[in-house]
Amino acid sequence: MLVVPFLTVSLQAALFLAAVVLLYFIGSHYKLIGNFFTSFFSGGILHFKHGEANKDLNMELAAFSSLHLGVLYFDTNGKCRFHNRSALELLDLKEPPGSVTDILTMFGHIQGIKSLFLMPVNGKSVTFSIRPDRSINFAVKVNMQDTRILNTVIVVQDFTQEELQNKQRKEFVANVSHELKTPITTIKAYTELLLDWGIKEKSKEQIADDIKKIRDDAMRMEALVGDLLLLSSIDGNRRQPKVELIEVEPLIHDLIERFSLQAVEKNIKINCYILNKVPMVFAEAESLERAFGNIISNGIKYGVPNGKIDIYISCLIDDVTIKFADNGIGIAQEHLPYIFNRFYRVDNSGTRQHGGTGLGLSIVQELIKMHHGEIFVQSVLGSGTEFTVILPSEGSMYRSTIAAAHDPDFENDLWYKAAKKELLIQAKEYGVKIDDIANVSEADLKVILEQ
Repeated sequence: MLVVPFLTVSLQAALFLAAVVLLYFIGSHYKLIGNFFTSFFSGGILHFKHGEANKDLNMELAAFSSLHLGVLYFDTNGKCRFHNRSALELLDLKEPPGSVTDILTMFGHIQGIKSLFLMPVNGKSVTFSIRPDRSINFAVKVNMQDTRILNTVIVVQDFTQEELQNKQRKEFVANVSHELKTPITTIKAYTELLLDWGIKEKSKEQIADDIKKIRDDAMRMEALVGDLLLLSSIDGNRRQPKVELIEVEPLIHDLIERFSLQAVEKNIKINCYILNKVPMVFAEAESLERAFGNIISNGIKYGVPNGKIDIYISCLIDDVTIKFADNGIGIAQEHLPYIFNRFYRVDNSGTRQHGGTGLGLSIVQELIKMHHGEIFVQSVLGSGTEFTVILPSEGSMYRSTIAAAHDPDFENDLWYKAAKKELLIQAKEYGVKIDDIANVSEADLKVILEQ
């Protein structure tokens, strides 16, 4: 979440870099400008009248026609002499604008647009919604000689995703503030009561009860900070998990034992079924325990008395699948797309009946993604919920590692590194010669996996 502002800055810088490159390119072909700007992009394709003489220029300009950046060029008189298809699509225009005046007529009512033309400052741009489902970043570069405008370049980029991330960042900060404020308020209130008159006026039992409330909210705040630090370390790739080959079945049975007391208190039965032979997976056991434990805990928390949680472990093709199915209260369909969002709560009443930090499922999703896996949810309100986790098997991770061996980011992925190390160890043990991890054949891999 913390990298979003920097991402936005770099994207804005990219807009102006594109404008500078275009201006440089135009300047380097000054003698051909007259010929070029009498032609327009037509459907993203360039047309010229001077044949081979303009071949190189044609090729260079063709690159601009395929850019996802929208580019509009206006001459010294403010007439539009150049546009690409992306500019029309991003600005939601059917025809190119004839002049700068047309642009100001269409978009001048948007705050900040006019100032980009009247007081041009490099590095400035305006982001606005062109329609409800699209936000664009609008940048202007005015090239001047003394007081005379030589040309104007407008660069437009789709900023929908960046705006969504920005909105999520703001919501995240607001939610964190709210979640921390609640326990802090409780701690402050009970502490002040005890300090002012509570110790003298209350019995030992009442004082103990107040201190318990302070302790509970302190623990809740500690849990929230812990979850935030975990998400921050995952987001920033600062975690250094110990990745090794593990078996999923024993891990699940240990979790069932750990949650047995909570399940008994609510009279919920937890069952585990192994559907076929399940291969090992590369994982950090602690992270998987936390992810699976959170799902089981939710199954108990939102389960019904005399209910059940059925866990199915199987191997499907080359993946290990773990399904957690309960018959609890379920989740309404409108909430399902958002339950992995940070701080998203199905019950927004504020009663906090079930406690928690509101980060549990988002942590589950991040930990599963960290394991190169996926998680899906299905639910029917009043009938129960199913979470399905898919993890790459040992063999699948070997194949992914072989395919990614020459990737520049290979060494930054601890799962690839662990798989490479284990593959080399097993190859040596079983007499399979490997000169280059990227060239391991399927036949050699089969020999290793069958041992």
